[in-house]
Amino acid sequence: MQFTIPTNKEQMYSVLQQIFYFYRIRREAFTELDLIPLSIPKMIYTPLEQSALLEMASKMVTPQIEREKYKEINQLEREISNLTAKKQTLEEQKSVAMQQVTTNFDKTIEKLKAEANKRGMLSSTVIVKELNQTESQRAQTLASVASEYDVKILLVQNEITTLESEIEKAQVFYAELLTKEKNAKKEELALEQDKIKREVERYNNGLDEKEQNSKNAIIRQQADLELKFRELNAEFFSKDQLIEMGYYDDVIKCVCGYYDTLPAIQAYQDFTGESKLTIYLDEYYTNILYLYRARAGQ
Repeated sequence: MQFTIPTNKEQMYSVLQQIFYFYRIRREAFTELDLIPLSIPKMIYTPLEQSALLEMASKMVTPQIEREKYKEINQLEREISNLTAKKQTLEEQKSVAMQQVTTNFDKTIEKLKAEANKRGMLSSTVIVKELNQTESQRAQTLASVASEYDVKILLVQNEITTLESEIEKAQVFYAELLTKEKNAKKEELALEQDKIKREVERYNNGLDEKEQNSKNAIIRQQADLELKFRELNAEFFSKDQLIEMGYYDDVIKCVCGYYDTLPAIQAYQDFTGESKLTIYLDEYYTNILYLYRARAGQ
């Protein structure tokens, strides 16, 4: 403690009272420790809107549906392509067959006319009748050949029409399937999203509980510290503690600072009469008394 060396007895006792209060009476006020409460960042989860969920579901299921659709329709289109080629071939074969019939009958008619001309019977009733019969046979043969190929062509065309109908049905089927799959996937994503939301809320609620427990623990710790502090401050300091704190050094410095200004004999005689100094000096009073008695030669 800093103080001014007294020059009279009144100042000495005033300083001694200050020293006594500073070391033996004064108590430090309790200062709360800066204990930092637990703080853990919370999870932030923002669920997607229904439109965003539907878009995500579409991206997830569309590729598979489109692959299945492409595979089936592509197979049907290949079959149609093969049948179209077959139909084209039949039409070409029909044309060739019809041409062959026409050519064959043309040759027959030319041969009949040539023979009749040699005999001079080109205009005879028999030849005309025979030519008419040949033309009639040609017409029948052409009709028969055409009918035979037309039936085959019609059967192929029916197969093509059936396959085209299958393609239309497949288009409708996969469109409906895609809609159902998207809606089903959207519901699945929505359920998963709700699950994540609940888990995040459970996690954050757990953090709230931990943070509250941390705050309560800090309050208890502060209360315990303050209680212990007050218990310690309620106790008087021991002699050893006072020595370590410098109490006696300051008391002796104050007392001797004043009495050293007096003549030795006067200091001894006056000190002997100041029994109140024992309150401040304790057992050191006797030591200081011996000191001034020795100086006074008593």
